[in-house]
Amino acid sequence: MGSPYYTITGANAADFSNTGLGTCSNGLVVNSGSNCTIILKFTPSQASGTNESATLTVNSNGASNPDTMSLTGTSATVTTVSSCQALNGGTNYQLAASVSASGTCFTLGGSNVDLNLNGFTVTYGNAANSSVVAGVMNNSSGTNNIVVHNGTINEGAGPNTGTMGPGYGSGMFMCANNSSATASGWQMFNVTGSIKASAAKVVFVEDDSAANPAYMHDIVFTDTDPGGCSSVGCRAEDQYYAFTWSDNRNGAPVNFYNISGTGAPQGGIVSFSPGSTFSNNNISPGGVSHTVSNGFAQQMWGSNQVAQNNLIVGTGPNGSCVSCRGIQTGSAGSNTSTNNLVQNNVLHTYNLNNDPEYGGCQIDGSYGIQINTAGSSQLTTSTLIQNNKVFVNSGVCPGFAFSWSGANTPANNTKNNYFSCTLVSGGVGPCAGARFDANQYNPHQAGVISTGDTFIGDISSIYVWYDGTPTWTCNQCTFGKGSNPISAWVMLDNDGGGRSGQSSDPMFLIDPTFTGGATKDSNNLAAWASSNPSLSFSYTVQWTYTVTVKGASSGSPISGATVTATDSQGAQECNGTTNSSGVFSCVLNDTKYAAASGQYKTTSYSPFAISVAKPGCTTLNYSLTLGSKTTETRTLPGC
Repeated sequence: MGSPYYTITGANAADFSNTGLGTCSNGLVVNSGSNCTIILKFTPSQASGTNESATLTVNSNGASNPDTMSLTGTSATVTTVSSCQALNGGTNYQLAASVSASGTCFTLGGSNVDLNLNGFTVTYGNAANSSVVAGVMNNSSGTNNIVVHNGTINEGAGPNTGTMGPGYGSGMFMCANNSSATASGWQMFNVTGSIKASAAKVVFVEDDSAANPAYMHDIVFTDTDPGGCSSVGCRAEDQYYAFTWSDNRNGAPVNFYNISGTGAPQGGIVSFSPGSTFSNNNISPGGVSHTVSNGFAQQMWGSNQVAQNNLIVGTGPNGSCVSCRGIQTGSAGSNTSTNNLVQNNVLHTYNLNNDPEYGGCQIDGSYGIQINTAGSSQLTTSTLIQNNKVFVNSGVCPGFAFSWSGANTPANNTKNNYFSCTLVSGGVGPCAGARFDANQYNPHQAGVISTGDTFIGDISSIYVWYDGTPTWTCNQCTFGKGSNPISAWVMLDNDGGGRSGQSSDPMFLIDPTFTGGATKDSNNLAAWASSNPSLSFSYTVQWTYTVTVKGASSGSPISGATVTATDSQGAQECNGTTNSSGVFSCVLNDTKYAAASGQYKTTSYSPFAISVAKPGCTTLNYSLTLGSKTTETRTLPGC
């Protein structure tokens, strides 16, 4: 923290003050994954109904310094409450004491309610309940613009065993009558709490038509949900996520930020709503007792959504979450998910073999980031994943830092990410930087184009799953061994070399870098070809060749010169003309590694016969052998 570690400025700065009750201070060191708190007080000096504003600036030596937050407040008439009760619409409430209830504490009787917890605690579900109960409950249609803030909401002794709809449990802030109860413009912020019922929720909303955005921020929660899910039915409904905004495909965005929490056996946050955002959250879902399938800290099941600057850490191996996956952008329920952005996240994940549905590891264990397509009618397109650092751990269950299971167009893109999988002590893998899947869906189109990514793994850099993969192009990517590689490490692992169910389309590695002892020809395709005589797959290493053509006499660039490259197999690989600067560039094949008809074959395309011709000049012919990206200058005789 800086000195001063905060300032308050703006039009009404005098009405916002630091209470001194927080934990931040000048010069305080805040470690990665840790936090400190500034607790402010708003004391309005203007007439009732006047909007006031200021800006909080937090100073530190962090990369984002300084950090700012807008402060807003309105002088309002409040109704004080000291017991659990029904809340009328159009009213500002303020707690005057901590309150508790055997079942639900507060029920909403109309829209435009502001409930200021005023630093006190709400406890709900103190007795045994066989129906759904909540800290704040909405059972009505058209109950909108509800704000809950500034205090604590805890689940009581219970047990609270009730469920609704397909199986959602009790929670802190609930829109409990499924799609008939609306939640447009809901807000919850500056709230801490704990939940423990089966399928418990911090916030639950199921609404297809919310008109106004919702804001969930600055929330700290602990979820000790004991429930499990042993079927596709409960897994598909996201019943065990802490924040569930379900089936709101036509609703306004939901904005989740500055949320910190642990637990939740299936995952942290899910939203179907277009334009939803997930920012600056620190969530470590999962637990040692069970992991419900999926288990993503953040699940993006809508279009135009953004997940950025999120952190996933925990008490698992190498600082990972205990048992979870990271971020998923995908489609479900016959919808198309498009134009999502996942950037600047730091994710540490790990899976235990405690999934009730699979009786051990869920399929493929832990993913760091996944692009998901559930079928040929459920497409995920035009997603951009960039500048993320993903560290997955593989123990008794597999681990893949990046995974995609889709074949769609327009293509999804990954750029400048670091994807790594570490094999922990006793781990069996697979453990790879990337996993590719879903060639069983049609059409087989370019699902992902990668640029500048790094793929590191202790068993392989790349892993192709049983179903095979559509084509993949990786430009200027790095492939390498991890810090604890097995002796049988390979750069590319096709399904362990065993029996697969589907062929794969070709992969192309353009201008790759191999590090840590990795080599371009390291694969298990010979074993895979023998195990799959009716299937095929290949990957080709390619290099960019750039030549500047100048006149031998003039020394000036020659534009319009025709450059032709023919490989050692007699095929013309590229043909074009130099630009106004005399430059021509193309991508040439180096080596193809292919498995087909039960045989493994390596084809080398070097050396290349290069011809440079220009009317009025003497044609230049030369031989070129490539082993890396090459840029050179050639002079054309007679010019």
